[in-house]
Amino acid sequence: MRASSGVVVVVFVGLLAPLCSSARRLCISPHRRARTEIDGPPDDGLPGDDCIAVPDDCVPGQYVVVSTHVAHCAACSVDHYCPSGYVEIACPSGATSLRLSSAITDCVCPEGMYLDSGSCADVTACLPGWYISQPSTPTSDQTCSSCTAAAYCPGGDAPPELLTPPCSYGSYEAVAPTPSTDRECAQCPSNKRCPGGTSSPVTCPTHSSSASTGGTRCVCSSGKYMAENTCADVQTCAAGHYQTSSPTETTDREC
Repeated sequence: MRASSGVVVVVFVGLLAPLCSSARRLCISPHRRARTEIDGPPDDGLPGDDCIAVPDDCVPGQYVVVSTHVAHCAACSVDHYCPSGYVEIACPSGATSLRLSSAITDCVCPEGMYLDSGSCADVTACLPGWYISQPSTPTSDQTCSSCTAAAYCPGGDAPPELLTPPCSYGSYEAVAPTPSTDRECAQCPSNKRCPGGTSSPVTCPTHSSSASTGGTRCVCSSGKYMAENTCADVQTCAAGHYQTSSPTETTDREC
């Protein structure tokens, strides 16, 4: 409708309701009361009414524009949607849409947001120890699930990562794994032995030593053997006896 100043105005839903596909004319009273005439004669308006013909073939993705007492269908503007064929509605703040959009679901929220109850909401961030088990969509939030026992999950958008295998012989678990961090293995220090796994380094007993680093066993000094984590003296065969078995790192001489 053209106002007294000559400015073109758009008919909003408050004026047009309850228009339907069979609506023929829109009548505006001097008191700003709107009503529709359905298949009525041209002179069936109220005294003082300003009536114009309203198209009944606008489809979703279009809306009704009134200009100079003539109404026509127009394409829904960018960043708007037109669900009924009569009214143009702005997308939620921050969202965008293409021309001819017909539903609020055609409005796309910025990255990291999704459409929730008519507005753009932040996608839930997965905390450390959790991972994205169901990605977000333009109209739904993402789902976070707790990390499994065989993995660790840094959180955020990072996927689950398999845990480093248990530490091997000659190394030890310097940092234990958590739901959000991996385990860390380190080489065994000198004069210690490391059986691997989750065991801590074991100090070599007196009179023994191990490799400078990465040791897997402690070796007793000459003339001794390892007996239950203790260095014992190798026996000497008494007079009248002879050696039947030589000593080893872990066994005594047999006479």
